[in-house]
Amino acid sequence: MTSQSLMRVDNVSVYQLLAFVLLLVLLSSWLLSNISNIQFISRRFFPGKQNTVLLVGPANAGKTALLHFLRHGVDVATVTSMKENDCSISLHSTLKTTPDTKQLHIIDFPGHERLRNRVFEFTPITSKIVFLVDAADRKSWRSAAEYLHDLFSNPKLNDLAPPILIACNKMDQSSSASSQCIQKTLEHELTQLKSTRVSMETHDQSHFDQETTSVPVGREGSAFTFETDSPCECTFTDCSVKSRDIQDIIVFICTK
Repeated sequence: MTSQSLMRVDNVSVYQLLAFVLLLVLLSSWLLSNISNIQFISRRFFPGKQNTVLLVGPANAGKTALLHFLRHGVDVATVTSMKENDCSISLHSTLKTTPDTKQLHIIDFPGHERLRNRVFEFTPITSKIVFLVDAADRKSWRSAAEYLHDLFSNPKLNDLAPPILIACNKMDQSSSASSQCIQKTLEHELTQLKSTRVSMETHDQSHFDQETTSVPVGREGSAFTFETDSPCECTFTDCSVKSRDIQDIIVFICTK
């Protein structure tokens, strides 16, 4: 084989290698830019085992602070999340009551209303829900009730019915109300909401999954109570991430 032929072969090999590298770069870029879509498809069609703890609630209720505290054992200042935090963690050693090394899969979902339409993507893998409420911000309780109503009226959640712990956070603040007071307020708000959101035609689904129809919340003509009308088992607790008072949450998420 002549030197010119060898040079042509070498050039072809170089071009093939460059084309292969370019293809890998393009494929990697596409995967990174579409990772959320890939995760969505995976969750919807291959949900797997329900072993996820979902942290939800209105913005500024303390969801991200709770996740950080469970993971690192310290309270830190956080900003409003615009993307879910999806992670598997081991409970921090200072919070463990036993030497259990079990990993917890926790998703901290943003409280911003514009992002809530994606919350039901995670329903198929959710085993428990921790719903955080800011006990010191009474104006946010209406938003919390609206969020709960949309959860309770969703058929996916009704079918799976994961237990819900409604954690009334920021009990360290003097302006905070007790979980009993918040429960009564939420029941009052839900009674009003269920009378104004009677059907799919009157219920504004702009923030939630439009592929489903609504399930009526509560008994017709009766006041809403969590004990009777919630499609999921709901319990209330007082807590404070800042004061390290989250024992009920730890027991809830760690109990099978």
